[in-house]
Amino acid sequence: MQALLVVIGLWLSAANDARALSAKLIEPLANEDVDIRSQALTALVASGDPLVAKVIEALGDGRLHYEDGAAYLVENEKAINLETGAAAPMPKSEAIVANNRLRSEIDAALAGLKLDDPDAKVRLTAAKALAESAEAAQRDVLSKALAK
Repeated sequence: MQALLVVIGLWLSAANDARALSAKLIEPLANEDVDIRSQALTALVASGDPLVAKVIEALGDGRLHYEDGAAYLVENEKAINLETGAAAPMPKSEAIVANNRLRSEIDAALAGLKLDDPDAKVRLTAAKALAESAEAAQRDVLSKALAK
């Protein structure tokens, strides 16, 4: 419960930073505690930031770094500081590693984000992906939604 409160506090303080995606949202993803990382992913998705999908993809692909209080996304051998949006030197740290549990949550989060896509085919593919990864109780609800 305390970990959840920490993540919520970080999310609320990060929500006040309108420049870009706050490193405060990324920091808990670098934590060793699996539950804190899971809660951080949930908070990141809930932030509604337009960069969320790109950041979550980078986390899954091993291109997201947290170093010295700053978060970096690496793309095409170039680093971007997520807080400023500016180009940055390549991070010296290792990328944040997603274990199997977090990878599963990343896949579900990306599919969930795609449910709002304007393209019906993208939404359908996302709904099917969520149905495959859902808990048993959720599968029935998703199956009924897909049937419509």
